[in-house]
Amino acid sequence: MAGVNSNTCAIFIDNDGTPVAITSSTVDPAENNSDASNYPTGVKPIAFSTSANVSISNATYEVNFKTATAVASDAAPSFAATRAYNVGTQTGSMSFDGVVDFTDATDVMDIDALFQAVVGKTKITAIWASTDTNANAYGAQGFMTSFELSSSVDDFATFSGSIELIGDITEI
Repeated sequence: MAGVNSNTCAIFIDNDGTPVAITSSTVDPAENNSDASNYPTGVKPIAFSTSANVSISNATYEVNFKTATAVASDAAPSFAATRAYNVGTQTGSMSFDGVVDFTDATDVMDIDALFQAVVGKTKITAIWASTDTNANAYGAQGFMTSFELSSSVDDFATFSGSIELIGDITEI
C-alpha cells in the first residue's frame, strides 16, 4: 500500500482573476500532477498552509411510484409501492488552514492574495493536490467564501479559509 503523506498536500489557486477551465486534460497525466509548473498559468499553492481539505457531496432525490402486477385470468392487477433514489446536483468545497507569515514569497498565494480573493469576490480556480506521485489531483472553479486570521496568547497566529466550488469537481 502506498500512502500519501499529508505534509505533501496543498490547495493551489489562481490569483489573476481569470479562472481557467479544469478538465482531465489540463495536466499531462504522465507528469507529476502536484508540480505547480504543470498547472495552468497563475495557479499557485497557498503559502504556509498546514492543512488542505476537499469535500464533495451529491444531492439525492427520492421518487415514489407504484408498480402494477400483470392481469391474470383469475385475479385483478395489484399495485405495490416502490421507492427509488437517484443522484442530482454535486456540490463541493475546499478549506485550508495555515500559519500566518507576512513574508513576501514568490510563486505562492500569500496572506494578502488570499484576503484580496475574498474581498474581490472573483471566481477562482482551486486544485487540491499533493507533491506525492502516488496521489491524484482534483479541481474546480469557485469563490472564496471565507477567510479568517486568528491569534491567541503564546501561540502562532493562524489563518483559515474556505472555497465554495461551482460545477462538478474534476480529477486532474
